[in-house]
Amino acid sequence: MAQRPNLENVNRRILELDQFPTLPSIAVDLVHRWNDPEVSLANVTDLISKDASLSSKVLQVANSAKFGLKKEVSSLHHAGALLGLNALRCITLGVTVMDLFADYQADWTNDFEPDEFWRHNLGVAIASEMLAERFSYPSPEEAFLGGLIHDIGKLGLLTVMPEDYMEVVRKASAGSQTLLEHEKQSLSVTHTEVGKWIAEKWNLPEKFRKAIWLHHQNPGAYQDKSESSGHLEWIVYIADHLVRRSRIGNAGNQYLQNDDLWLQQNFGFDSDDLSDFTEELLPRVQAAGEVLDLETPTIQVYLKSLEDANRILAGRGLEAEVELVETRERTGFLKKLSEIANLSITDGPELDVLAKAVDLIRDFIDLKWALVLTHDTSYQTVQGVLFTEGLSRPESFYRVLNLVEEERESLQMRGRSSVSLLGETVLSSGKRMNLRDSVMRILQTGSLLAIPINISDEIQGECFIDTTGSKLQQTRYRNYLESLLDASAKLYERVRLFRRVQRESESATDALRRESEAHRQLFHFERLASVGRLAAGAAHEINNPLAVISGKAQILLMSEGDPEKAESLNSIINQTMRISKIISDLMGYARPAEPEVADTRIAPLIDNALYMARHRFPDNHVDTMIDVPENVPELRVDGRQIEQVLVNLFVNAIQAMNQEGILTVRAEYIDGAGMVNIHVTDTGPGIPTNDLSRIFDPFFTTKREGEGTGLGLAVSHRIIDNHGGRLTVNSQVGRGTTFTLQLPCPGEAEILPIRKSSGKRPVRKSGKKRILIVDDEKQLSDLMRDFLRDAGYTVEQAMDGIEAMGRLENKVYDVMILDLRMPRKDGLEVLEELRKTTSGMSILVVTGLASNEEIDQAAAYGADKILRKPFQLDELLHAVEEISRKSSASSD
Repeated sequence: MAQRPNLENVNRRILELDQFPTLPSIAVDLVHRWNDPEVSLANVTDLISKDASLSSKVLQVANSAKFGLKKEVSSLHHAGALLGLNALRCITLGVTVMDLFADYQADWTNDFEPDEFWRHNLGVAIASEMLAERFSYPSPEEAFLGGLIHDIGKLGLLTVMPEDYMEVVRKASAGSQTLLEHEKQSLSVTHTEVGKWIAEKWNLPEKFRKAIWLHHQNPGAYQDKSESSGHLEWIVYIADHLVRRSRIGNAGNQYLQNDDLWLQQNFGFDSDDLSDFTEELLPRVQAAGEVLDLETPTIQVYLKSLEDANRILAGRGLEAEVELVETRERTGFLKKLSEIANLSITDGPELDVLAKAVDLIRDFIDLKWALVLTHDTSYQTVQGVLFTEGLSRPESFYRVLNLVEEERESLQMRGRSSVSLLGETVLSSGKRMNLRDSVMRILQTGSLLAIPINISDEIQGECFIDTTGSKLQQTRYRNYLESLLDASAKLYERVRLFRRVQRESESATDALRRESEAHRQLFHFERLASVGRLAAGAAHEINNPLAVISGKAQILLMSEGDPEKAESLNSIINQTMRISKIISDLMGYARPAEPEVADTRIAPLIDNALYMARHRFPDNHVDTMIDVPENVPELRVDGRQIEQVLVNLFVNAIQAMNQEGILTVRAEYIDGAGMVNIHVTDTGPGIPTNDLSRIFDPFFTTKREGEGTGLGLAVSHRIIDNHGGRLTVNSQVGRGTTFTLQLPCPGEAEILPIRKSSGKRPVRKSGKKRILIVDDEKQLSDLMRDFLRDAGYTVEQAMDGIEAMGRLENKVYDVMILDLRMPRKDGLEVLEELRKTTSGMSILVVTGLASNEEIDQAAAYGADKILRKPFQLDELLHAVEEISRKSSASSD
């Protein structure tokens, strides 16, 4: 036989063969015409008349003895009417395809029988047509043509490599493998692939290319069997099976992959259907064969075919029986191998998993006694699994080896059997047994099998088995055993590695958690620093206009007699102070400020905070329950900061309840602890457990975009911490949330209360003092000027530090009111210069929101008092009077 052809060479030889037959254009037209449901006899005969060879063949058949006409038929239309559409289709398509390869038959070997080949293909064509009608395929004519040309690739291979291909056909006739498998092994190409190439060369429609290429693709593999009836290639597949089953023709492939049961289970056939189908198929094929001048086989030919089939089937039956036994054994082996491989490495310690694997092996090979043991490479310990008939299940054992160093080195160098490591051992059930004695007893019977166990490419144990009465007398079962033990050893090693990786993973996870937490804290600190810088810059620009608004409102309030308008002005003053406080707290989170503590009553704090929280949700339907017992003392806190915390908690609660529910605020005095607890409870959905540990983190929020910044609880937590208290949370999903503020009661330290506006104009003072206001915010400067002039002071103004120092060169002032942040020369620079050049002048610093460091530095440079904007005008007047008195007292 010639050398095995290469796939690319076969492809090239087929495609580059210039004389390779091409489907005539009239045949292509006929293919499309036969698929037309409106086709008429006249249309077909008109088309046939254009081809002299086809016309001659049609007239020849019409004048054959079969029809017994006395008068010669000379008209093509008359012949068509006599034969009918089905006979015309068979003649035109069959003869056209058969004639294409007529010139190549001389090169084919004598072993190839063209009539048998075409009879098989004609049978598949007619069977496909019958199946198309059975499965309601839309075009039986397509099915006929698909069946007729489905094996066209075999003719291609015969044309290109006749000797090579006939050798493949002879091998396939033995019936042990399909023709397709022999083609792939010997030629690297199959007749289905070559047929697809020919169909592409002929430019056939895609459905015929697929029928040629995929007619050996088993449609029974698809779950939806009804789907197969909609694909031409699957109809051809079933037709090919039925024709080979009926021994109609011979195209070189007599191997049946499926039986009648397969047809019955997958495609609705029963035994009567198959019998009826064959009875109808045989005469139709015989009639079509006569039309195509195919020699009609005699009854002897059919009997010989039947005898050959029986002989092949008998041989196959014996082979199949042997193969079935071996297949069952292999299946059992592979099942156990799969079960061992699929044992979970997380089910327990190494020995427990190994015991499960040994139990699976024992069940497959029917072992009576087996011992699997392993040891570490340094011979510190030995462990393993034992199974005997007296044990209901395999038991594990673990034994520490008390060997001296010389003994370990000797074992490592000589590689002694693990039996020497055994002795009196306690099994997992608590039973004591001398394992070495057990091994030696079986060894004396001559039925002990020892197999080394490889772990990580090293021998780290052995398996001892009593082969008495077991299947291990057979070589293949010993091979099975070795494979199963190898799988068990690998499983054992995977469990050990998993445990080690698990420990290392836990350690790495903890390290990663700490690192992640450090990064998170660093990120938050950077964000807080950015917020602090942003707040510090914005505060000065915001507090200056707030001071103007507040001051103007205070001026109007002094002369307002209408109570309603006076209340509105008070509201403006209060809200400007609140805005300033919020900005101060935002910056204060990044730059914490000490709270300005004072004795504060709890009830007004709660009422004010609840009023402000409700003001944000005017249409809410939240009921409130306030419980502040009389024994709860005043708090020693910064009232505005605690009010801010309560507002934040109330707002969160109302949002959590979707503005419907019950908000409960309860205060209690912890006797003996000097603390007061304030519990804020809502009936909302609760906080998920995973979020509880993060709710006080800066910027963490579960609210929708725009509903929160994630700073509220963080700022609140910081405020309570700065008061020496605690803010805690208790929440259950579906049962609401409770925040608890724990705050200190008053101590003995006393503070000066913040003075509030009296609502009256200031009284003029005798003896005017001169004041210089230095502030770049003109409206605020004008406001302070007018107010102080009205109070009896002489007031002048400067827009920044440079202008102020120029005025001081020519005039003397008693008091300077100085802003810290100004263009050109700021307040700190002015203070530093005044300390060196000027004495006797009192300095009052007013600032939008300087940092704590700047305020401390201002005091160090000699500032007598500091006010934060916005402020009460009474506070300004009080501060001026205070530093003026101190200045006068020191000069006296």
